[in-house]
Amino acid sequence: MITLLKYSILLLAITAFIAVPISGCATANGFGKDMSGAGQDIQRETK
Repeated sequence: MITLLKYSILLLAITAFIAVPISGCATANGFGKDMSGAGQDIQRETK
């Protein structure tokens, strides 16, 4: 029998395992856009 505390911990762990990759993808996507913008600025300045 799963107690309420064990159920809550399990639910929290599952939520964390789902949330971390999702937030990581958003961060990597934003970083990629920033780096792309910086590269375009460098190319524009060297012309």
